[in-house]
Amino acid sequence: MKKLLIAAAVIFASMCIMAGCNTNEEPETITNPDSADVTMQEEASVEPASETETETEAAETTTAAPETTTVPETTTKAPETTTKAPETTTKAPVTTTKAPVTTTKAPVTTTKAPVTTTKVPVTTTKAAVSVNSVASKIASNSGMFEETLVKSSTQRGLQLFGISSANVEEAAYYAASAAVAEEVLVVKATSASAASTIVSNMESRRSTQIEDYADYVPKEVPKLQSAVVYQNGEYVVFCVSNNNSAIRSVITNQF
Repeated sequence: MKKLLIAAAVIFASMCIMAGCNTNEEPETITNPDSADVTMQEEASVEPASETETETEAAETTTAAPETTTVPETTTKAPETTTKAPETTTKAPVTTTKAPVTTTKAPVTTTKAPVTTTKVPVTTTKAAVSVNSVASKIASNSGMFEETLVKSSTQRGLQLFGISSANVEEAAYYAASAAVAEEVLVVKATSASAASTIVSNMESRRSTQIEDYADYVPKEVPKLQSAVVYQNGEYVVFCVSNNNSAIRSVITNQF
């Protein structure tokens, strides 16, 4: 661009010079006759100068022309091309790897505690046994006695056995005729120790009866020898019958 401006300035200057030369060639009109020779001389001297200047100007014009033709600078501004690269969004595939669930079932250890069974002793408290009822049931077994037993005085029975009434809470006595040794005495003692004393009294009664009946009615002695003396706690029973082994079962079933 700068070179173009310089070339244009040179051309413009040359044109101005050429224009100036054309102006100098027109002669001024001199009206003074005395100065005609001088004017002529000046014109003669001026013309050669004009030719020289013309040649110089022509030379300058010829020289400047090549600059105009050769040096032109063409600036081509390349168009700015903005190519926006397409945005490529590549979404990475989401890979979900589900970890395998491993369930480890802890072994169940069952420790069976030893079962301790404590057997509580069962204490059966029987209803109070009626002495009169027991004596009546024993005596009513007619098949086990030679004679029918009849309820007698309790006081007489205790006296026959030598039992102190102080050791007796309740008693019942059944007996047959004197011809036989069969009798039943049921006693509830005041205590266990009193019951033991009453047992001794009954054994003494049996021994005495064996002696008496050995001389008087000897056939009664075997009944007396196998007579039943039974104790259950505070209860004591004495019985002489025709079948003492059978009557023992009847007595034990009452308690």
